[in-house]
Amino acid sequence: MSKTTIPVRKINIRSPFYINVTDEGKPASIGDAPTVPEELVQPTTTEFDVECGSTVSSSDDVGTTTYKLDTGSRTGDVVINYSLVGQPLKFTAEWDGNTATSNFVGDSLNDSQLLLAGVPFSEISTTSNSSSVSGSVTINKSSASPSEVTLTVSAPIPAQFYQLTFNCPAETTIPVSSLPSPPPTHGNIIENIPVLHFNYGLDYDIYVNDVLVQTVRSTPISSRSAINILSTETSVSYVNGFGFYAYNPPNETENIVRRADSAINWLEGDNVIRVYNRNNRNITTPYLERTGFVYDTGDSRWEFAGQYTGHPYHMNAQNAYHVWRHRYGATYYLKKDGYWEFKWNGTGQYFVRHLVRQNPGDIRRDDSSNLFSI
Repeated sequence: MSKTTIPVRKINIRSPFYINVTDEGKPASIGDAPTVPEELVQPTTTEFDVECGSTVSSSDDVGTTTYKLDTGSRTGDVVINYSLVGQPLKFTAEWDGNTATSNFVGDSLNDSQLLLAGVPFSEISTTSNSSSVSGSVTINKSSASPSEVTLTVSAPIPAQFYQLTFNCPAETTIPVSSLPSPPPTHGNIIENIPVLHFNYGLDYDIYVNDVLVQTVRSTPISSRSAINILSTETSVSYVNGFGFYAYNPPNETENIVRRADSAINWLEGDNVIRVYNRNNRNITTPYLERTGFVYDTGDSRWEFAGQYTGHPYHMNAQNAYHVWRHRYGATYYLKKDGYWEFKWNGTGQYFVRHLVRQNPGDIRRDDSSNLFSI
């Protein structure tokens, strides 16, 4: 006798498991022992990566879903808002071994199904006549590391719909050192500041963490060398060192030193700096270093400390630092609307990465291997 199998997907009301019911194993005739099907479709376990500020929604879920949230170096309360319609759910946040949970929230009409599914009575926090529920789970992230916070959504019976919003603390900024008054009697360097050198920067923009901090237009070609100090400190104007400058005289006509146009909020951990070329002429010869403020007790003035100089107060004399320099090869120049991307570590205060996209449509290339210490 031929056998026709018609799959029927059914959920057992006393269990969270799905059963695929077919005519497989049915008795051939009255009196024969049936064969019990072995296949059970269990609730799923899935993972998703989410970002701070993102909102996600889901429907018809059953099982366990974990959302992995990278908070970076932020510290403070991570607040995850939830709303649901239909069957109860449990939302559990975890960071560094610490947990916070909503227990099972939703309509108490579903309590019997939760109990039959093995949920302890102590984890049920449902309320009557509340098929639509909203709330939040808050967990405190007391240190920058580990950066990941997870949220687990437990659905032992099929969930109809839920939505989540992931709220992170504000990013931690690094306080900018103010220049002391009265000036110190020593030449110690105050603060560390990234410096970007390049040639033929006639028109360009500089961004820090996606915020425009410097715009330069219509630079005469005679002033071909640009030294961009990413600071807005206006009381410091004299540049000491930087390889281009001798201690006396302070400047050469072909070199221009620029400060940032607007204040920069440096973050703990990594900061992304981008330089965009806005001119048809290629920008060339990128060179990175860092500077700081130093009080020249001999000349009674604040200066930007530089390297490779005969002056007693300069960066090279006090601490090693990472720089990047490339005078040859594919990443030597930057075409119009291409960009260099540098990563500056605000905590350790050094450059850690360099990417380049010479043309807007190019694939970014990693040139971090050219970073070195001096």
